[in-house]
Amino acid sequence: MSGRVSRAEATRAQERTPRDSRRFRRVTAAILMPVGPLILAFLRLHGDGSDTYDEIVADPSGQWAASLWNWLALFSLVGGAIAAVHLMMRRAPILATVTGAILTPAYIAMGALSIMDGIAWGAVRTGLDRASSDALSEAAFEGPITFVPVLIFVLGHITGVILLGILAMRTRFMPLWFGLLFTVSQIVHLVATFGGIPWLDFIGWGTTAIGMGVLGWHVLRTPDDIWEAAPIPRPRKRA
Repeated sequence: MSGRVSRAEATRAQERTPRDSRRFRRVTAAILMPVGPLILAFLRLHGDGSDTYDEIVADPSGQWAASLWNWLALFSLVGGAIAAVHLMMRRAPILATVTGAILTPAYIAMGALSIMDGIAWGAVRTGLDRASSDALSEAAFEGPITFVPVLIFVLGHITGVILLGILAMRTRFMPLWFGLLFTVSQIVHLVATFGGIPWLDFIGWGTTAIGMGVLGWHVLRTPDDIWEAAPIPRPRKRA
């Protein structure tokens, strides 16, 4: 009788335990990690983004599609940064925490750039000339709703990737030679942005994408029990 009771209790406990979805979340995270930088690498290769108004006038449908790809990149960047930091947290908790605290909000703040693109899009759609569009964009950029997050993005994502590269080398998830390339990849992007050099920007973001792919490969190789703790049974409802 006691054996039957024990088995029944074990069955009820098992029914109250959430499904173990750690592998699904881990594999999804690994796949997402290089997606954001890879999207931005190709977007920057086909336009440096320095003349959004003229680009919209020349190819409205292309710029509409590019804006959607930008949002997909943003969501992937945020998830990828969280996964990368989570991967290395146990080996270097302080550095990983600082890296995540800088890189994650920086990627979230990237959404402010879409506000500026939206202003240019609206200017074209309403028939404003180039001078009026530029004046509107400058006035909007001066406000904190755009200036502050753009500043956070620019400073934060470059600093964050530098720290992420140092973190990857310190935790031995990357060899030194490639870790150094990964660390300076967003500095290359910055130089390419100011210089208006699309192919160099492609190299910068492309190197970031490869680095995130390397970290994603380590995520795939990480056992579920090391990646995160197993789900536990939910407490039974009181009668």
